Amino acid sequence: SGKHHLVLPVPHKAGIAITQTPQIAPMELLAKRSAIAAYIGNPALVSSPCLNHLMDEETVQLIHFPEDPYNDTLTDQGAADYLAE
Repeated sequence: SGKHHLVLPVPHKAGIAITQTPQIAPMELLAKRSAIAAYIGNPALVSSPCLNHLMDEETVQLIHFPEDPYNDTLTDQGAADYLAE
């Protein structure tokens, strides 16, 4: 109790939050694009037209703070807030 950051049920049935652009292609190859629930990072770095479309439609939640370009304090707090929801 209190020793774990996050406990997930197996099998995992909730969405997936990705934090780096190299994580996009494997999700798409596994036909799990619709399982992506959030992208944590700069959307300008996303080269997947499909994921860009999902972010534009707000199907995928975007966690990005332009005033925190190095994904430091604000992004960490935004990710923590997303996990708490």
